[in-house]
Amino acid sequence: MVIYEVRIEPKSEILEEFRMWLFDYVQDLLMLPGFVDARILTPEAVQANEVVVQLRMKNHDALKSYLREHAEHKRAQMNARFPNGLRIERRVYFADELSRRTPPPRNLIMPDFSEP
Repeated sequence: MVIYEVRIEPKSEILEEFRMWLFDYVQDLLMLPGFVDARILTPEAVQANEVVVQLRMKNHDALKSYLREHAEHKRAQMNARFPNGLRIERRVYFADELSRRTPPPRNLIMPDFSEP
């Protein structure tokens, strides 16, 4: 699994408009091949203008395909709507899937939190 994370800092004067627009924009992304699901995150601090979008993708090939075939068009859509009001940073993470029943790796060293 790959997580494609986009951190966006809209200027405060367009923040609410941007947040409303972003929901539909992410829904459109999810219709493209390779996307599994998405989260739109807002920081706990009320004064923060940051919005984080985490998009889960099937694999790294799906991400490369998106970047090659769709990213330029999707970025142009965002830039056309908000030409001067966004600061954007993108990151890619490789994700290991865990659940409550997943045992830790045998070579994982766990700290001893018991009292002496």
